[in-house]
Amino acid sequence: MVLLRPALALVALVLSLFLLFGAVPAIALMPEATILVTLKLDANVDAAQQVVTASGAHVIDRLRPLKVLRVAVPADTDVQQVCELLQARTDMVRAAEPEGEQVAQVAPNDPLYRAFQWNLRRIGMEQAWDLRPSAADVIVAVLDTGVDLTHPDLRPNLMLELGYDFLTDTPRPQDDESHGTAVAGIIGAVGNNRDGVTGISWRVKLLPIKALNAQGRGPDSAMVKAILYAADNGAQVINISSTGTRYSAALETAVEYAQDKGALVVAAAGNTGDGDNAVNYPAAFGGVLAVSAIDDHDQLAAFSQRQQYVALAAPGVDVASTAWSGAGRGMYASQSGTSIAAPHVSGAAALLWGLRPDMTAAQIFDTLRSSADHVNSTDLGFGAGILNVARAVSSARLGIPPRAADTVGGPLSVRLAGRASDTVRPAHGAQFARDARRERRDAQRRIRDHRQHRPAGVRGAIDVLRPRRPLRSGRAADGEDLVPG
Repeated sequence: MVLLRPALALVALVLSLFLLFGAVPAIALMPEATILVTLKLDANVDAAQQVVTASGAHVIDRLRPLKVLRVAVPADTDVQQVCELLQARTDMVRAAEPEGEQVAQVAPNDPLYRAFQWNLRRIGMEQAWDLRPSAADVIVAVLDTGVDLTHPDLRPNLMLELGYDFLTDTPRPQDDESHGTAVAGIIGAVGNNRDGVTGISWRVKLLPIKALNAQGRGPDSAMVKAILYAADNGAQVINISSTGTRYSAALETAVEYAQDKGALVVAAAGNTGDGDNAVNYPAAFGGVLAVSAIDDHDQLAAFSQRQQYVALAAPGVDVASTAWSGAGRGMYASQSGTSIAAPHVSGAAALLWGLRPDMTAAQIFDTLRSSADHVNSTDLGFGAGILNVARAVSSARLGIPPRAADTVGGPLSVRLAGRASDTVRPAHGAQFARDARRERRDAQRRIRDHRQHRPAGVRGAIDVLRPRRPLRSGRAADGEDLVPG
């Protein structure tokens, strides 16, 4: 009992002070909630203030010259109930809502971000990152020249245990060109780690698959195997930043296989827009999200394909990203091409899927198109417009259904064998895959009607090897797609 006496004395002292000064001051010190009441233009402000007082709240500020009142609600009062009471006065109140908070947009601390990564700011990444999206459980397959497996800005996001090289048939898809490393970095270089550059998805599962060699070439069979492997290993997004002008039924069948497993296939639109502007595959296959390239002035790159199969435009000129140091340009370098534009869309798709795992590939496709920045141009190369990740993420977060793509970018059609096909509007929802397959069957039938021979080509080469100058595919005598120096 002797030991308890000091404690009892302290309690008695606190009770005495409480009884002496009363409980009211203590309650008054509790934080009040604030709401903003926006009045109608013809509302009487004095009358509105009386209504606020009657609700149990009190006006603490008026945001002149607007008819907006800042109102304090006592801590023991239901804020939502006060808002509803005020909102019910439709004769004078336009809106009554809890006061929000403006915060600085999230900008990563990666040292090369501010000076070189204009591309990410253009597509609204700082606003998107502010919503804290995460793609940590989303698998994005990078089908390319491989990826630098030891790059410090990529390694934490690489699925090293599943990576594969289909040219050597070994489980080590080490990059020997640098192109695949650049693509991977745009999608998912680790962000906010005070190192190098940042990717669109700071945390994502990158599945590196090598299907192109050190010259940026690879046979159709390797790409087919790569697509099948990616789909079988759970890739939700499959990025193909390579192109070919020869149609391949085997390649199209592989794309269909991945789509039937629920994957979204994203592909480069092609880099001969100021040349022959040929149809490129797999970009032109039904249901593939084909991406064209813009520069830092929102101008479509001269080399970017102008085709009706283009779904979106994204930054693709002088874009900084990770690099394989063995190529002689250090660990970071700038590159150009629609192959560099495509991974912007793949990274955005990963964020959407991370935010809304319930969405289908068709819904991701539509959300990206419907949230794009409209372009005042009739150029087919813009597709539905310029990728806007901030708007897409906000839309997905709020559960807003995407608008139909044909109300944004117009009818979607495919040009085959040098002739325009009938215009086909993209389908949405559950019918998406069925309509895409029907379109592909119709396209194959037209191709058979117009071609007597369809040689099996070799996979097209990568879009770019050096900054500023996107490289173009040429046709060699043996039927290979080459990249001239």
